[in-house]
Amino acid sequence: MHAWWWVIPGFVAIVGLLFLVGGFGYLFRGRPFKGGRGVFGGAVFLLIAAVIGLVGLNIQTYHRLTQEQLVATVNIRALDEPKLFSVTITEPNAEPREFEVRGDYWIIYAHTLKWKNWATVLGLDAQYRLWRLDGLYHAVEDENTHTGTAHDLRAQAGVSNVVDVYSLATNKLVQRFAPLVDATPGTASWEPLADGAEYRVTLTQSGTLIARPSNATASDAVGRARGVRPPAPRT
Repeated sequence: MHAWWWVIPGFVAIVGLLFLVGGFGYLFRGRPFKGGRGVFGGAVFLLIAAVIGLVGLNIQTYHRLTQEQLVATVNIRALDEPKLFSVTITEPNAEPREFEVRGDYWIIYAHTLKWKNWATVLGLDAQYRLWRLDGLYHAVEDENTHTGTAHDLRAQAGVSNVVDVYSLATNKLVQRFAPLVDATPGTASWEPLADGAEYRVTLTQSGTLIARPSNATASDAVGRARGVRPPAPRT
């Protein structure tokens, strides 16, 4: 976070307060001209500080409201059977987790907690918890005739659901008395399964997952899949 947007107006405001206090001091000592000049100068400095602060706060929104954080790296490896892949998910500061996925595409879901815009500007980042990993076939007949795969990423991570913060955050009554938080109904991102492909999954401040290819194999797979994208996943 850039500090200038609050340091500079803070400094200007302090100068304004010093002028203001000095001006009132002169007024109390019976020197109205000097006192009035000090009060006027202090008010001007405080106004300038307010303008700089508002401008800086607005500029800060362009940075923070589009900032992304890395959620996971996804590595794909083909197995012996047709359309059967090993998908390795590596989250930051966590051990890699490997899953078998069948289909043409992999889909990762997450529950996200995002903050109101004004809270994001002040430095609060969107929070997430990976929910599940599925495989998806492009053809409807394949989806209906082949065995699907779905993995609960929460269980694999040893997440306790005794107190489910996401469920609390989506509760209307809780939202009424918790003006900072805004729980999204769910978000997902999906890309083609291809042997040797690697993807990076990021989360935006608006609570949206975005998967992007991070090597040539993944880029080629995405290029081949254009125009034959699967339907939007369940969220």
